[in-house]
Amino acid sequence: MASSYNKTVLIGRVGQKPQRNDNGIVEFMLCNNTIGIDGKEKVMWHRIVSKNRQGELCEQYLDKGDLCCIEGRIGSKERPDGKSVQVIVCETLTFLTPKRK
Repeated sequence: MASSYNKTVLIGRVGQKPQRNDNGIVEFMLCNNTIGIDGKEKVMWHRIVSKNRQGELCEQYLDKGDLCCIEGRIGSKERPDGKSVQVIVCETLTFLTPKRK
């Protein structure tokens, strides 16, 4: 069996204050710019999910507009209607916005 690797790194701005759901998972949207296949710049939105200590850090210190780096893996989450959506599972969070006073 061939080995595989699932790793993604995103740098972008937080689109909303991270929120904890009923399952204890923290979720928020991250926005960044990319160049599409057509060569034009476009905005991409990524759904970030995090739990345990990383989730606590996201919930406590991230706010809308903050710049951060998310390292993690691509995963999926089932919505209430039964459909799956792609998410980025945060494994490492790096704050890139200076501390607030």
